[in-house]
Amino acid sequence: MSRFIGAIALSVLAGAATANAALIDLMPGGATGLVGTTSAVDTELAGSTSSMVDVEIPFQIFGNGGANDGPPPLLYEGILQNRIVTSDDTGEFHFYYRIRDTNGSLNGILGSVETFGFADWTTRVEYRTDSLGDVGPSRAERSAGTGDALHYLFGNPFFAPEESLFFFAATEAMNYTMAKTTIYLTTGESVTLDTFAPAIPSPGSWAIFGVGGLAVVRRRRR
Repeated sequence: MSRFIGAIALSVLAGAATANAALIDLMPGGATGLVGTTSAVDTELAGSTSSMVDVEIPFQIFGNGGANDGPPPLLYEGILQNRIVTSDDTGEFHFYYRIRDTNGSLNGILGSVETFGFADWTTRVEYRTDSLGDVGPSRAERSAGTGDALHYLFGNPFFAPEESLFFFAATEAMNYTMAKTTIYLTTGESVTLDTFAPAIPSPGSWAIFGVGGLAVVRRRRR
């Protein structure tokens, strides 16, 4: 009887752990709804960053043309905060994005954010309900093939001066490089910025890992 009760207890604990595993493994060509999570639910999200990899990038999005051949109208402006968080549990890099400090006097409506540089990486996505901000993306999509692009869509209207919650991609990377992120309005106008992305170590660093370490690095890529 005690073994039976113990088995039930283990089963319940395993089920609870599964229920709390809110991060969504987004495969190339896939799409998923997002509901938000916290570091209390997904403990691997607890981590640290530094000023070198926590940057604020001002941006502006203009219309296609002004009246009477004047300058194109300014539709939207704000700051993209882009940071890398190193997980305390795993030492792996999570890539975070947040739209903040938006100009409430403008009429543009933010629709989605697409970030690049994730080809062949295992990538899990969500947004943080325990972060600063007002609105989280309702859906995430990943491009087909190598899965290079992650597209976060805001299903609810996102009017300035509202700000987004942090949304992120958890990877198995332990190095980073630079790639691109494009911010779209619901009317199609956009701006593209330089942002962080996962990277394998440079050839010069492979000697540090040795043959065994290189095998580990290769296995981390999908």
